[in-house]
Amino acid sequence: MAFFTCPTGELWRQIALSLPLPDCAHVGSRPYIRPLARTRDEHDRFILTLLSLDRSRFFVSQIGQVEEVLEVRGERAVPKLEATRNEARVLARVAELVLAQFEGRHLLLSAAPELRAEFINHLGESAQHHLRTEFSVDVHAGPAAIAAAAEPAQRAIEEREEVETAHQLVDASPKAVASGVAATLEALQERRVMLLAVDDAFSAPGAHCGSCKALLPAIVSECTYCHSAKIEAVEEVIELAIEAALQQKAALEMVRSGRARQLLAQRGPMAALFRW
Repeated sequence: MAFFTCPTGELWRQIALSLPLPDCAHVGSRPYIRPLARTRDEHDRFILTLLSLDRSRFFVSQIGQVEEVLEVRGERAVPKLEATRNEARVLARVAELVLAQFEGRHLLLSAAPELRAEFINHLGESAQHHLRTEFSVDVHAGPAAIAAAAEPAQRAIEEREEVETAHQLVDASPKAVASGVAATLEALQERRVMLLAVDDAFSAPGAHCGSCKALLPAIVSECTYCHSAKIEAVEEVIELAIEAALQQKAALEMVRSGRARQLLAQRGPMAALFRW
């Protein structure tokens, strides 16, 4: 549960979340968004596809919730080989439509052996790009069992993406990447950040300019950018950097896996790829 309140603005809002977050109490004039940003980053929108000749089911999985969005019943009055081919063709098309309608980023597959190869063969090129890995679950299972079965595959995908992002940062030209806190905050002020990567365990104090809203790595007598003396110390400048990146519609990667952390450390606990 998260509470947002402002007596003068007559605001009182509570938001219940569908998955557990670390227990904490944070009181301040700004929302504490890191746990929510972490959740958003960790839970891409997955399309879970359970296939069989008799019954096939399609689920959307995001932010700890699994929701069934479509069910397709198989043909019975045709020879098995022909039924398999027909069913695979139809199910591949359905999967493409579900991916598009629900803006799925990844397609995970649990399929009967006789359907698997035909289904993949009939998937269009775009859907093939979203096909990631397989998991195993009974086609008649409930949403909770399906979520539990798919979770290891989802976490493996997230870890792989963290490593890929870290490699991007490490391999990028020095002219295309900001390394460390100071350089990344400067890039955010210039609105150049295309992708922000942060070690999820990293936090640091800093400063905030009351005039131009710049984020600074340390307290200074006047703002580096607008020369205002309205400088405010902040306990957690990384939190504000994450918020700024989201406001600028930059991609966000909260790095948690050991291998990705080791790679990211070559650039610093926080780094960014430039838009230009």
